[in-house]
Amino acid sequence: EANAGVQAQACGALWYLLSATGNQAETARCIGKAGGVAVVLSAMRAHEANAGVQAQACGALWYLLSATGNQAETARCIGKAGGVAVVLSAMRAHEANAGVQ
Repeated sequence: EANAGVQAQACGALWYLLSATGNQAETARCIGKAGGVAVVLSAMRAHEANAGVQAQACGALWYLLSATGNQAETARCIGKAGGVAVVLSAMRAHEANAGVQ
């Protein structure tokens, strides 16, 4: 479960970078080019039962979508990587957790 804690913190760090920088679009592009979507979704898949990972990862994905300046392309990227199913699974598994919803 310690690994889940690291994953939650890492997703939280991405979320913070996206929300706190002066140039969210550039930060989102850098994260995207570095494979950020795949890594976040991988963390979600590996730690399905951990609400902390799911909440931080959903937050990171939300900021990636909202910060890019090209939401349609980012949404396609997340969709192609299976992100819609992963997010819906997290929401179903953690219905009582407002951080995931």
